Amino acid sequence: MFKPVSTQSIASSSRQPLVDAPSTSSADKGKSTQRPGMDTPSRTSSLHGGAPVRSSTAIGGLTSLIAGKKAATPLPTPAPKASLDVDAMLQETARTRAVLNMSAVRRNIRRGLALVGSDGVTRVPARGGAVLKADGYGLNGSNPAAIAKVLVSEGVRDMFVAELSEAVKLRAALKKERPDLADDVSINVLGGLDMDVNPKWLIDHDITPVLNSVAQVRKWNDIAAGLKAEGKLPPQGLDCILQFDSGMSRTGIGGDQVDALLAAIRNGELPHIAPQLMMSHLAAAGDADPATENPATKERSPGDKTLAQLARFDDIAARLKQHYPGIQESLGASSTVFLGKDLHKNMVRMGATFHAQAPFETDTNPLEPTLTVTSKLGPFQKYPPGAKVGYDGTYTVTRPGGEVLGTIPVGYRDLLPPGDRWNHQGDGGKLPTVRLRTPDGTLHPCTFAGKFSMDMCEINLSDIPEDQLKEGLDVVLIDDKVSTGQFAAQFGVGASYLQTKIASDRVAISHVETEPFPSPAAEPVVEASPWSKAGRAARSAPSVAAPV
Repeated sequence: MFKPVSTQSIASSSRQPLVDAPSTSSADKGKSTQRPGMDTPSRTSSLHGGAPVRSSTAIGGLTSLIAGKKAATPLPTPAPKASLDVDAMLQETARTRAVLNMSAVRRNIRRGLALVGSDGVTRVPARGGAVLKADGYGLNGSNPAAIAKVLVSEGVRDMFVAELSEAVKLRAALKKERPDLADDVSINVLGGLDMDVNPKWLIDHDITPVLNSVAQVRKWNDIAAGLKAEGKLPPQGLDCILQFDSGMSRTGIGGDQVDALLAAIRNGELPHIAPQLMMSHLAAAGDADPATENPATKERSPGDKTLAQLARFDDIAARLKQHYPGIQESLGASSTVFLGKDLHKNMVRMGATFHAQAPFETDTNPLEPTLTVTSKLGPFQKYPPGAKVGYDGTYTVTRPGGEVLGTIPVGYRDLLPPGDRWNHQGDGGKLPTVRLRTPDGTLHPCTFAGKFSMDMCEINLSDIPEDQLKEGLDVVLIDDKVSTGQFAAQFGVGASYLQTKIASDRVAISHVETEPFPSPAAEPVVEASPWSKAGRAARSAPSVAAPV
């Protein structure tokens, strides 16, 4: 039987006494500090602690002493330090583990590409780009190209990250993992152009900025002018992507700035740039009526907000194409895959799609689960009625016989959201749960208790037989029965919010293949991105006239 522990806490602390360094008395100041082998006292080169100046005789004596000491006691050669394999250590020691099924990721990629790649009657077929920001939505693990190499093997040639540092790492990783295709892939920075950045990071690593303001466009044109002066500007100009605010009111060129940009282009003020893609972002792509769903494709008709953004985007596109008739278009991200061809344009930027995050409601997800997250049960005890649990005591033990509470090593550093508005009795709703697997194989739902800490939280084990409880049992947070979206919805947050926090140095991330990885010979033959290194070379190559 469990015996309730006292709710009284005991705090103690001890501190070693400080040891004062020897001080120099006023009587000792000014005395010579001359050492053996130095016939002249040291003097200082400045009044503010400059380097000592030695006489030649003193330096010679010091050199003799050092040389004699070396001859008498030669220094041993230090043994090489053993390097620590951090990833191997983490895989062996971590109690919380995330396993990504790469075969399921691949199948979701194929489904998305099949939908956006359908050819229309009058338009160029759309293609799928990939969003790999936040370390591949938190799941790349130790390999920055872990998900990217699956994408390129399925024919994806355009990738987007948030920051330049991510882009540089991804480019290097692709060159290592797929040197045969690295030059075919464009890597684009959604965060825009840092006005103080050294352009070599973009130019040398073949990275394209998404320009989010007229100021950034002008800066990019200035960089291109500098390249032209050095004879390094490509003949067609310096590639870039233009982002427009079509109604999300977050970033992108919008309002009067659209007119200002078009006027600058019309007046010949931006002669050195070559915009390849115009894009925007939908604010409410998930707002789509289930009644319109196509049972075969799961596509739906977009909501009013999305249709208004589509109209605004089309208006900007019509004006911009008067100056750049070949510029491509991309309006939406993952949910857009399931909103029909009018919104697909030339490219849909998928990210949540291959991570199986539901495009609409969490319980109507057409994508295949990809992720499993488990942890381990730590110490557990029975607490008496009235015990206050966790920081600020937001949870109170109420059962007459007390409650058994245990810890798991997961907190707001690793996966869970901070706060407690969703996990104490005052909510009046259903409490979020995890599932504890007991030795008999049963998965028992366990609710949370109290505020989450940085690296742990408490769960309620009161309904589990005492003889089935022991430290080290598996605790399942996410699997094929409870998706990332469903787990996140318990806390009122999005799936990406929780998933990107998994990239913690305390969570062991591993990738498994349940099907053989396709050989390069079985990969689809796809053209390079038009603004990749290989794509630019193809654009600048002289066309060969057909023989008459």
